[in-house]
Amino acid sequence: MMKKQIWIALLMGCLVVVSCTKEIKFTGEQSRNMLVINSLVVADSSVIQAKVSHSVFFLNAHSSLKIIDNAHIEVSVNGEKIGTMTFKGSVNEEAVYEIPHTVRSGDKIRISATCSGYEAASAETQVPRSTPIVAVDTVTKKGNYGINKCLCVNIVFSDNAAEDNYYQVRVKKILWVRSQEDTTKIMRQVYNVRLQSEDVVFGSSANKDNPIFGYNNKIVGVFDDHLINGKDYTVKVFSSEIFGGSSVAGRNDTLEVYLNNVSRDYYLFQKTYLAYINNNDFSDIFGEPVQIYSNVVGGIGLVGGVAESKETIVLKKR
Repeated sequence: MMKKQIWIALLMGCLVVVSCTKEIKFTGEQSRNMLVINSLVVADSSVIQAKVSHSVFFLNAHSSLKIIDNAHIEVSVNGEKIGTMTFKGSVNEEAVYEIPHTVRSGDKIRISATCSGYEAASAETQVPRSTPIVAVDTVTKKGNYGINKCLCVNIVFSDNAAEDNYYQVRVKKILWVRSQEDTTKIMRQVYNVRLQSEDVVFGSSANKDNPIFGYNNKIVGVFDDHLINGKDYTVKVFSSEIFGGSSVAGRNDTLEVYLNNVSRDYYLFQKTYLAYINNNDFSDIFGEPVQIYSNVVGGIGLVGGVAESKETIVLKKR
């Protein structure tokens, strides 16, 4: 009798679940697809490249993206049209367009795109001037609570007081390894290092320990010069992803340390993108939603400028 009552209860439960299941159709206005343009124009490069795709309505997010191989993309430098970009292929469902041109610091670049079925989109930026790195040094320290070792990277530079400057710090780890299939072959591996910092130039949130997990895990990358205008300064970053180096067939593992000057547009994009990443790593459950910056009119994306300054140091065995 008891088993019969249990089965009746289960059956009633299933009926309740089925009766409560209802398909709700989306009745709002479906947003139109827009062109997505991303281009980082690098000083002293010989090519201007843009990656083009299109936005997708959220209910169609799982559909495959169409490769935009028929866009008409014009490029102007300092107010003069230099030509039309050529489609070169696709990478990760993004169409790649290029035009040969030697980029100079101070150039004002405008990229304008049209394509059948999409609103015309355009963006412009100015390529900044680079700031030389005066010196780079490293020191190893224990991480928070002595759990991990971190390598601290200190970058010395002089800020130019005559203009507003926006900076990006990047570190790449270059490793040399022997191929497992053929030990006579030596391969070069490049890794982008996730950086953290307690330096005030990255903002107050960078140097605060997380209230839930108890340690600083915010990723940093860009800063402006409003606190250091016209001064000599040492910006400090660290990472637990940098371990002691080795040597393979006379090739030493190295760090490539970049202090890049970036356009204001690229700075705002990176700042909001990193805020989005830091808010979505589940370490700040009370974080506010972050809208990622875009400077593309009539579309989405970012056209920015960068001038690189790089120093290479050998990773010592530790």
